[in-house]
Amino acid sequence: MRRELARWNDARPFNFFDDLDKEFEKVFKNDMSSLQKFNAAVDIEEDEDHWMMSFDLPGIPKEDVNIEVKDNVLRVWGERKNEVKKDAYVERSFGRFERAFSLPKNAQSDKVDAHFENGVLRVAVPKVEIKEAKKIEIKDKPEGFLNRMLSASKKEDVQ
Repeated sequence: MRRELARWNDARPFNFFDDLDKEFEKVFKNDMSSLQKFNAAVDIEEDEDHWMMSFDLPGIPKEDVNIEVKDNVLRVWGERKNEVKKDAYVERSFGRFERAFSLPKNAQSDKVDAHFENGVLRVAVPKVEIKEAKKIEIKDKPEGFLNRMLSASKKEDVQ
């Protein structure tokens, strides 16, 4: 297939690469679907109270994107469908994608929020404060609840 559109740099100092590209087109008969796998790029930002994940999903409608949190793993998946006719030169990628992230212990997985606009999916994962371990003092005599439980246990033994 002959390309009708010229590349932005018409000087073409590397004609060899253009010729090589044409040969690959012949070999694959323009069916480069195995080489055109779509992979959703993601940026992850963190501040003191949440993580913000931004996924680039151009050309994918919101209805074709799924988000799930299960067993402390956040999964985002979907599909960018191929809308290109058979006899076309294709550089854009398409296909099914899936990204999975293990959430840390301080993630509030039940409070994950998502927003999709202009081909960008933003997922906010709030953090919860992890309390430090509390040292328990060992006393010489039982007090409070422990005293009541031990007293009740002694009364049952006597009866």
